[in-house]
Amino acid sequence: MSPGSDDIIIDLDALGAGPATRLGSRRAAGAGATRVIRQDAFRRVLAKLVAMPTEEPEKEDACSGRPQALDVMPNRSHDAILISARRGDGKTTFLTDILTLIQDVQHGTADFRDHLDGTVPSDQIGRLYSLGIVDPTLIEAKQHIVVIIIEKIKAAVDHMHERQSGNRAGYDAFKTRLYDLAGGLTLLDGIGESMLQGKDWADPDFILDKGLDRAGAAGGFERAFRRYVAEACTFLKMDAFVLAIDDVDTSFERGWPVLEALRKYLAAPQLKVVLAGDLKLYNLLVRQQQWKQMDKNFVQIETACTPENSYLDQICIMVDVLQDQYLIKIARPENRLDLHNLLYYADRSNLSFVSRKRGHGDPMSERTALARYADRLFAQVGAEENAVIRSTLLRLPLRSSLQALAGAWRLIGAGAAAPGAGEGRPDPQGGSDQGFAWTQDALDALRSVASQALMTLDLDHEALLEVDPDRIVGLLSQWMTAKDLWPTMAGFFPHGRAEDEDLVALLLAGTLTALFRTHPRTIFDYWLKICTIKNLIDRIDTVSTDKRAKLWAHLKVAPNEDSIQFASRLWAWEAVEDGKIQPGLRLSGISIPATLNLGRSRQQGYTERLYGLAGEFDRETFCQIAQEGGSEQKKELVGALPVPLRAYHRTLMAAGQNYLRGSEPGLTAVFANSLTGLERRLQPEIAAVVMIPAARARSGQLAESTSYSILRLIGFVGEVLAIEARMKPGQKRAHAIAEFLSEFSLLGSYPIPASGGPGTGAGAAPTAVEEDAEDEADDTAIQAESGTGPGSDERALHVLLDTWLDAVLKEPPPSISPLTLARTWARFAEAFDGVVEDLRHTRTRYLGVLMHRAIVVFLHAVGVEALKAAGHAPTTKTIRNPTASGAAFLELLKSIYHPTEIIPDNDRKMWIFHTIFTCPLWGYFLARKDEDIEDGKKNYSEEIYQQYVMCMSADGIKPSYELTFRAKDNRYPRRFDGLYPLLNTIPIQATKRAPESPVGQNLAGTLANHAQIDDSAVDGQPPPLGSAAARRAATGTAKAPRTTRRKSPPKSTA
Repeated sequence: MSPGSDDIIIDLDALGAGPATRLGSRRAAGAGATRVIRQDAFRRVLAKLVAMPTEEPEKEDACSGRPQALDVMPNRSHDAILISARRGDGKTTFLTDILTLIQDVQHGTADFRDHLDGTVPSDQIGRLYSLGIVDPTLIEAKQHIVVIIIEKIKAAVDHMHERQSGNRAGYDAFKTRLYDLAGGLTLLDGIGESMLQGKDWADPDFILDKGLDRAGAAGGFERAFRRYVAEACTFLKMDAFVLAIDDVDTSFERGWPVLEALRKYLAAPQLKVVLAGDLKLYNLLVRQQQWKQMDKNFVQIETACTPENSYLDQICIMVDVLQDQYLIKIARPENRLDLHNLLYYADRSNLSFVSRKRGHGDPMSERTALARYADRLFAQVGAEENAVIRSTLLRLPLRSSLQALAGAWRLIGAGAAAPGAGEGRPDPQGGSDQGFAWTQDALDALRSVASQALMTLDLDHEALLEVDPDRIVGLLSQWMTAKDLWPTMAGFFPHGRAEDEDLVALLLAGTLTALFRTHPRTIFDYWLKICTIKNLIDRIDTVSTDKRAKLWAHLKVAPNEDSIQFASRLWAWEAVEDGKIQPGLRLSGISIPATLNLGRSRQQGYTERLYGLAGEFDRETFCQIAQEGGSEQKKELVGALPVPLRAYHRTLMAAGQNYLRGSEPGLTAVFANSLTGLERRLQPEIAAVVMIPAARARSGQLAESTSYSILRLIGFVGEVLAIEARMKPGQKRAHAIAEFLSEFSLLGSYPIPASGGPGTGAGAAPTAVEEDAEDEADDTAIQAESGTGPGSDERALHVLLDTWLDAVLKEPPPSISPLTLARTWARFAEAFDGVVEDLRHTRTRYLGVLMHRAIVVFLHAVGVEALKAAGHAPTTKTIRNPTASGAAFLELLKSIYHPTEIIPDNDRKMWIFHTIFTCPLWGYFLARKDEDIEDGKKNYSEEIYQQYVMCMSADGIKPSYELTFRAKDNRYPRRFDGLYPLLNTIPIQATKRAPESPVGQNLAGTLANHAQIDDSAVDGQPPPLGSAAARRAATGTAKAPRTTRRKSPPKSTA
């Protein structure tokens, strides 16, 4: 902003009561109030208008040796001024201000010099007479603009003559000029009958008596018109008339005759014409007429000519030339003036707004007003985001910008002292209802401004009037799909590509921000139904449109479908490649076996993926050590296991686990678990928790694949936030949560899309990963000891979730923007990919580890983006994604909590993070100790879990994650702290064999050493009773010789 800039104060109360530019402004020098915002443009136009005409009127010389009608008119030029601006940018108001000032000067109540700032010397300022505004769209078809101008000038002269009748000679001279002019009026289109055609021209007497005189009158019409104007100025003692012509560009049919009249006749020095319109539309109007000159037959002939003889390539070029030449004749480039938007003046002046009717009597600076507007309506406080919102709003046509601000002024102008002031509840005395009403007023104003853009982009206006939280996200998804707007619109934030899209994005951002406050579940719908798809589209953007079309066809987002179901259908689409279900580690789901195939080849695959054993697994020796070995032997055995499996076997051994199935060591419930087998061995509510992330994809021939997805966990949290919508009359909320949780006891199946290839389709099933049932003798359903109905235990999950809802919903949540949520999801998706890339066979490639790290990176993404949205920049220690270490997340927690209270200035803004972080569900999946994740590497999981429990306790949530894992014929139940150790025993499916592992080689060596000791007789004594060697001796079987180590398979990233 340059020194000495003007102070511009816009009174929003005047909006709708008069022209937008009359809202009030005053100059910094204290020169008094004016009605004009665009002082610079006003000054330039006025300077051109008040300049004295440079051409003297022609004088008739009776003694001249030649008729004046044959002389060339000197200095015939067009000095029309073109005011160019968009619709709604104040063109008509600008013209009205110019003409009003001319009238005021004529009445002696104003002075041109007050508005010229010395740009025109006082002795060169002309006297002007306003002829008002002519709108061609309001002229009847039989009217002609030249006749209208003649009539306006005559009315001005007659009015003066009636009041000052002393100048009779001057009036008679004027009437003479009018009479001379009248003879040529029939030359104009639409005026009388043609006087230059007809049967009379066949009569020689008519030609000599009248015909040639009429033709001369028509030919001299322009000269007669100039004399008429000059004589009128002389009589009125004025230097020039000023005529404004508005909306020439809005009707091509009516506008073209006006431009032609201006070109042909309105070149009088004493008549100054000001045109208003959009230069782009003027171009189209002129271009259309130039193309009409290109006869259709002419174009067809040129098209038929051979290329070397055709001028077809020159036609378009010549049309451009003719178009430019015509516009230059109408309004020379130096006489064209653009009306700037508010952003131009905001960057160059001290722009302020005031509205006494709306409760804020003192002027508020534009920067403060727009910052509050961005914060309170869009939940944006960042400088970069505020600048985009400010630019988008102030770049609109002037009327639209002011209309949006006026509608939001109660929200903007209210005090900001109370908590929640930035969230649509700014008035502590007014209450939240008043804050909601003000937010709605602001959205209504913005919706009105964006109405045309909504129609252009074909978005249902009614859907945004009464927003249905169960349908809005699905409707927006369908709309973006139909209009191919996913690449630019999914973040619902202006991107600068198109004004219509930016305005609609701004409206949707405000609408969703308000909706997120009143219905927090829609936050999770937005993540899963919008952000997940946007992330997927970014990944397949270079893929054929056919693949994208198949994605839309498969998803078919139903407006009222819950996000959990949607996430599962998304995985079912992603899992299919070339008509086959391909195992993989995807954000939408991790491929796991629902049941374990106990065939020998499959058992080998499980032990390879879980234990890293390339050869045969000596389970007998393992069982002997686990059941009969001393503490040091057990410790050695556990230490030889992959780190994520140690806690599981350590717990089994401590509980006296019987590792045998009859006389043989079992596989399930001992060395590996399936999803359904694990579910059968847990209490009903815990079993339901295990099944929340699980879903099956089913083909037409019943081939299946199972996934385990954090997206379903995230969706579950969102559904619990809206649990009251599921409650029956009189039902307690905790019981409703328990019923909802019980729905996950059954594993849902989702159809996969047809591949469309040969042999596949709606009735042909793609090849799926085979999953045979587990051995019933080894995996019998265990009846849990706690019953089947929802209990009253205060530590049951449904009770904890009920307490959690009490804590997080005790006050209306603050707003959060779709942009913040989109950035959160983008960070999470990127971090999840990093987690997958960091997984290593027999080190961290385990389901429990993956779920733990996925939850950590999700919570970290929410925390970082919430902190940024609150206006606080994360440190370098906290912003890095915690893909392999929880250090960054722990630092983030320390920066937010001290140690259990959210830092005061972030209190409301951090609601989204605190709500999600303190959800009791995560505790079942988080690791408790670093030593349970990676050997010798600090993962900070202990401190993270401690902070998690502390924050829940501060909200009155007292969780206990102890669960009982039961198996057949075991006297003592195994108790685990959470599901993390158990999930690590579920193999992650892969398409390739696992690479050879040093961990597996170490375990095989440990078992081999113990097997050799077991087989040898100490001091000639038989092997101990019950040992593996004794069992082999009793059955007459010998220990199988140790197989040689197989060759290393090709490296795999699976």
